[in-house]
Amino acid sequence: LGNPMLQHVRTRLSDEGLVIELFDAAGRPLFGLGSAAPTPRMAALLEMVGEVLTIAENRVAVTGHTDAAPFAARGGGYGNWELSSDRAHAARRALERAGVDPVRFARVTGKGDVEPAFAESPADPRNRRIEITLLRSDLDPAALGE
Repeated sequence: LGNPMLQHVRTRLSDEGLVIELFDAAGRPLFGLGSAAPTPRMAALLEMVGEVLTIAENRVAVTGHTDAAPFAARGGGYGNWELSSDRAHAARRALERAGVDPVRFARVTGKGDVEPAFAESPADPRNRRIEITLLRSDLDPAALGE
């Protein structure tokens, strides 16, 4: 339990299944600023989660979220929507490298800043997160967008 990596991890149950949240902490980001490139810390977290996910057979959903800080460093309309989607895809690729079969992914989604974990504090670093959901096996596939 003394693993400092665990300060970036929270789990919860949702209607869809088990949600594993990987989130930034103050001064300890999981992605480079304005980038979809995972930091070494995030790469290690995704490898750890990926190894755990190989134990199950459930479908997986990956969702990227940003904080409310406006982002337009690349110009040309690249903003929080694109950044959250690119980060979700980077997480998916890392999970695949860790052994998660690509056919298990039900969806990869970017939510921008529209669903903050801490709505009362839209700039909170914990709003910058990746949610990896181990989907319930009893859900209707049509409800998953398949």
